[in-house]
Amino acid sequence: MVGLSWRYGSGKLRLKRLSMCRSRLSKMKGLTPEPTTLTLEAQEFIRRFLLHVLPNGFMRIRHFGFLANRAKKHALPLCRKLLGLNPALPEIPEKSSQDLLLELTGIDLSRCPSCKQGTMLIVAKLLPRRDSS
Repeated sequence: MVGLSWRYGSGKLRLKRLSMCRSRLSKMKGLTPEPTTLTLEAQEFIRRFLLHVLPNGFMRIRHFGFLANRAKKHALPLCRKLLGLNPALPEIPEKSSQDLLLELTGIDLSRCPSCKQGTMLIVAKLLPRRDSS
């Protein structure tokens, strides 16, 4: 149980002791910086753990409401309209990776890396070498 529980909030730091009949774990209570200790019977610990396990074929829903995949197409333009924005999403201009790198970091790949003066031109592209074995 300990090996499987780390993804569900009962991690190694929280799970203090696990036996056949009881489990002891730490929990945060309110805004206090110190964790408190909680002791649970085995059935209650397993019940709480299994609340987070989904049956086969089910998927966890990460977004709901206007961000849900089904509603996004119609709800986002409505949200933009209610906020006083243009309901159509703005067009994103197509930029090359070289232009994006220059815009975001200031690194110009067309400049010589040594002298930073000359402009480098692509003369030829080398294909990956294949082994003859």
